[in-house]
Amino acid sequence: MTFLPDKIDMEPIGVSLQSVSLRRGERVLLENLSLTLEPGNLLYVLGENGIGKTSLLLALAGLLKPHQGQIVFPEGASPHLSTSLIIQPDGASRGLSVAENLDFASKLYTSRPDFDLLLKKVGLTDLAHNRTETLSLGQRKRLSLAKLLIARRSLWLLDEPFSALDTSGRTLFSQEIAAHLGRGGIAVIATHQPTDVPNHSAKTLRLRAAK
Repeated sequence: MTFLPDKIDMEPIGVSLQSVSLRRGERVLLENLSLTLEPGNLLYVLGENGIGKTSLLLALAGLLKPHQGQIVFPEGASPHLSTSLIIQPDGASRGLSVAENLDFASKLYTSRPDFDLLLKKVGLTDLAHNRTETLSLGQRKRLSLAKLLIARRSLWLLDEPFSALDTSGRTLFSQEIAAHLGRGGIAVIATHQPTDVPNHSAKTLRLRAAK
């Protein structure tokens, strides 16, 4: 399947957390958290370092089992087939060029984007043949955005997506999040600094140390 970066097919879904508690060893990170996210929702997860923001993203991605409670996707959906997770540090494959990273992602997700348009959209055309270890952190964030678009998943789970980006990069990322929400997607963003997303209001979940 070939697509233009602004014409991405995706099946909108929702997800609900039902009395979810998370632990790291003996330490309680989250306790009795319930919330529902519907197509088009944007959720900012705020809190101090180590409070459990990334753990919540991992749980939503199906990579961390709740200590109590459950995370419920619609019948026929699963976190592994419905989510895209970008956490720090970025997941770019070292030893591969930017173009090779995108080609690998397209094969993994069985999609065929227009690579030239995609590289242009994220501002990496001139770096297509550069190995990812030579990129700045901001450039790797742009590469992560390209891989999000290739994946065409309904639920974006993003850990500090705006950090290390310049003004144009932050604008680009916020615009693509807005487009994703407009298609019926959901974005959950763990961050210290929420950024306005055009034409969308955000829910806020502020995590605090469990007592």
